[in-house]
This record gives sequence, C-alpha cells and structure tokens, in this order.
Amino acid sequence: MKLKMKAYDFDEDGLWSPGGGEQICLLGLLMDIPEEVTYSREAELEEMLMKRRIRIGDCVGCGERTTRDTVIFATSRYRMLILWCCDRVIWTTEDYLCEVREETGWKNNSMGV
Repeated sequence: MKLKMKAYDFDEDGLWSPGGGEQICLLGLLMDIPEEVTYSREAELEEMLMKRRIRIGDCVGCGERTTRDTVIFATSRYRMLILWCCDRVIWTTEDYLCEVREETGWKNNSMGV
C-alpha cells in the first residue's frame, strides 16, 4: 500500500484518517517502503507490526523540540515516524534511530524492539 501521508492525517493514537474520513489502523497492513530508505530499485512490502508513542526530544525531520509524543510504527526492518511539528511522515531504519538515540540521549531501546 503506497500512500501519501501527512502527520495531521493521524490522531494521537496513530489512527490514519485520509481526508478526515474513516479512521484506519495501519497495524497488520502491507506498506510500500520508499526506495530512498531501502536503497533498492525494487519495491519492498513490509507488514506494520508495532506502534509506539515515545518522547524523542528534538525532531529528526526539522530539528525543533517536540512538545508531544511521537508515534512510531515498525516493520521488521523499517520505522515510520509521525512528526506533527513539521507535518511530515518519514521512513527510516532502526540503525539510523540507534545513531540518533546515541547523539540526542534517547533512552536505549525506546522502541522496545
């Protein structure tokens, strides 16, 4: 499922409402992982396995101090972050988030993964 998402399409519980309509839970859905994250020319599909709300401090998208918890969805290899401060939904890897945790002082295994 390849979707164009903005942070404000999500509520505080991580339910997605495109166009303000039906609320959709992404858990269990197959998602297209963007090529810029996979470094692959072929599309990768991964199932959304977990959702967490955590405090990250400074936003990894815009650098601003976050004022509320960030919703993070996880597949087996990738992470999707809902960044309300800059109205972005970004995909990344757990390896990148580990680097950010070390640099910014997030607790180890904030995701519990």
